[in-house]
Amino acid sequence: MSEHSVGLIEAPQIAATRALFDSVEPGEFATMAAPEVAASLGEKLARTGLDGLPKVVANYLGHVPSVMHGHALDAVSQGIAAYAAAHGRRPEGDTVAGILSSVAGMADKYSIEARQAGRHIFAMDSVNASGSGQSNNWGLHPGAVMTAVLQMAATEIPFAGRIAADSGFATFRTGVLRNVAASNFGDYAAGDSLDGVMGAGEYIDSERVVTLTVNGGMAAAVTGVVKTRAGGSTELPLLAGASEIRVNGMVIGAEANAGVYGSSVNRSSGAGAYALAGSVQIAGTTYTLSDSTITPSTGAYSVKFSAELPAGTVVELVVYANYEANPDLAPVIGAEVDLHEYAVTASRAKTRATLDAFQQASAELGVDLFSAANWTVRAKYMLERYARVVKQLVLAGRALPGEWDMDWAAQKDQKNIAQVMVDLFPVLAKVSTSMAVATQDHGGDTLLVTGLFAQYLDSLPNEVFERSGLVKGKDVVRVGRLKQVNLDVYYVPAEFGWLPNNDAAGTTTALMVGRGTTTAKCPIIVADPIAPMLTPLADGQGGQMQNFFYVKGGAKLNRSTLFRQGAATITITGLAG
Repeated sequence: MSEHSVGLIEAPQIAATRALFDSVEPGEFATMAAPEVAASLGEKLARTGLDGLPKVVANYLGHVPSVMHGHALDAVSQGIAAYAAAHGRRPEGDTVAGILSSVAGMADKYSIEARQAGRHIFAMDSVNASGSGQSNNWGLHPGAVMTAVLQMAATEIPFAGRIAADSGFATFRTGVLRNVAASNFGDYAAGDSLDGVMGAGEYIDSERVVTLTVNGGMAAAVTGVVKTRAGGSTELPLLAGASEIRVNGMVIGAEANAGVYGSSVNRSSGAGAYALAGSVQIAGTTYTLSDSTITPSTGAYSVKFSAELPAGTVVELVVYANYEANPDLAPVIGAEVDLHEYAVTASRAKTRATLDAFQQASAELGVDLFSAANWTVRAKYMLERYARVVKQLVLAGRALPGEWDMDWAAQKDQKNIAQVMVDLFPVLAKVSTSMAVATQDHGGDTLLVTGLFAQYLDSLPNEVFERSGLVKGKDVVRVGRLKQVNLDVYYVPAEFGWLPNNDAAGTTTALMVGRGTTTAKCPIIVADPIAPMLTPLADGQGGQMQNFFYVKGGAKLNRSTLFRQGAATITITGLAG
């Protein structure tokens, strides 16, 4: 049974959406005009119509006039390209699906019917939204959908999982199907996870390995009973004639049960005790099993050697469960759904400009103030979201701390920065491994840095730090990749104050974050039932022109006790000097 993450669209729907967009390289569309898109994504639309597309894609296109479907698809491809340029990789199909669902939430194909049904009332066709051929006061220009797709893709948080949420929802949910042991068997107690790094223990395989010694000896008998679970009370019946003795990993003895090779004894019965016979030569000395037995029906054993084995010798008893003797002992695998619900909230703002200012900006600067405000207010909202997320992860990341003292003042006379920074990589690798164990799913893939430490990274050679080519500025930007530890590095301006930092004292904090293998396993879950949107308002007093900004969404720390551990803080000292 495999793991699945569940959002507000079905898993097959997510897969179909991912397949649609992952089947075409975003670079193909980055230089294409809208009509040429018909040869790729548009070709699928031409062949199947809206009904043949994944629901979230059909819903997105259904909010745009059919004559603009090519442009709408081109906006998606351009958004994918923008994401890839910002993050060095293509977005997950789930991310694209979530953005399309959010944008579709801005509007409804038929606004009159929507108002009558009590649904959202905006349409993406300001002239023919109602189907009457008349202007619709509630209409939004179709260009709004293109802007929303492009900007949401360009400002997406790289380590967040995005859920496709319907505009009518006040909450969204995530669910992860977990496989658990439903029996006290092997290495597991009932309720233990069988997934991720916890899945390598003994449970299903009938073979059981009992370690008798790891440091030689055994001139005296080692006795015991094989149980269904170590430390348990239930005896495990064993398959007769199959038991073996291994020394340092090599089979040197076996159960002397004639029934294995003949027909006089039923192999599955194992009634009575059987001898364990064999020998091993170590450093010229032969050690022979003596007075050693195994009782398959009860799992009892007694093993000794003719002389004391050398120190460091490992001896193992290998047995096999006999399920025919007690079929009820077969281990059971159960399933649990880790389900969590999150609230979404609405945010709003207004933009305002006088008619004179609007005309002057247009005439002298060639700037449309409302278009500029549209882009600015969206970017401001997304940056505020990013800030809340990072600050929360810095606190949550204290559960997985790492520390590194650069000691630059003492080392700068003997080493260059690159030679000193090499000592940081084992610390980062250890923290990433700890994260994989804690989440039972993933390690770190993103490192957020700031201040003086970010400048030190810039000095690393290209074979260590692969630069992205993006320039550090006023925004969070991916500056490169630490190849030795597979971490994408993002620069956060120190002025933001997101990461604890004191350049004068030579201290800083780096934040390591890992994106989950599925959406619901990411440390941050994002859903925007209604994408950030602006709509014109009536002129205010004094001829002021206004736009109303509205968004309905949420970015939440994962409430799963496992997956909220997908963040770690690394405290770095000794930078000054």
